[in-house]
Formats: sequence, C-alpha cells, structure tokens
Amino acid sequence: MRAAQDAQGSDDRLKQVYRFHVEWTAPNGDSFSGTFAHKAPTVGDVIAIELDRAKRMGSADEEKVSPRAVELVGMMAHLERTLLERPPWAKKLEEIPYAELFNLVAQEVSTHVERFCVRQGDAKEG
Repeated sequence: MRAAQDAQGSDDRLKQVYRFHVEWTAPNGDSFSGTFAHKAPTVGDVIAIELDRAKRMGSADEEKVSPRAVELVGMMAHLERTLLERPPWAKKLEEIPYAELFNLVAQEVSTHVERFCVRQGDAKEG
C-alpha cells in the first residue's frame, strides 16, 4: 500500500480527498492493484451513510447478527458513499472475493477519516 505524500513529506490523509494505491496478492496468486480516491465524509454524508446502513440491515435485529457482519455493512455503506475513484475490481464492493483485501481498503479509509477529523478538530481548538 502506498499513501500519496507531497515533496515535503506531508501526509495526504490530512486533506479532504485522499488518494492511495493498493497492491495485494492472494495466496493462490490472484493479484489486485489500483488507485482509490476517498473523500472524508461531510455531515450530510454521515447521515446518508447511516440511513444506507439501516436500509442494508433491513429488519435484521443487530443483536442477532454477528458483530463482523454489522461492521461490514457499515463499512460497505461508508465506502459506497465516499470512494470517488476505485479500480474496476472494486466497482462492486460486495463482490471483492477476499475479506483481507476489503479490510486493507477499509483500514486505509478509516485511517484517513481519523486523521482528517482530528486535524479539523485541532484546527478549531487552536
């Protein structure tokens, strides 16, 4: 995984739109490579993500669904809303054949959101 950084070495995760590249090979030799652009969610995006998550869960009782499934549904809703660019193999996120690959993308997005939000919060406090 390569995160984009400028010549001064500043972290692009501090920008609202963050581009990153994924290269991953499965144990059977399947290779996946591509560039993503992720937009840190706005307040409106957060609302839309939560509504989409609820819609995806339908009438399922979250207490009767595995925590992992609930987490995947939430991340799927988030990625569908906030990934501006993605490689062809990630166009339909639910069809990514490897959980580890999905988790790799999800972790990079989560790190972006955490760093972007912390930076924004620090700027407001200062």
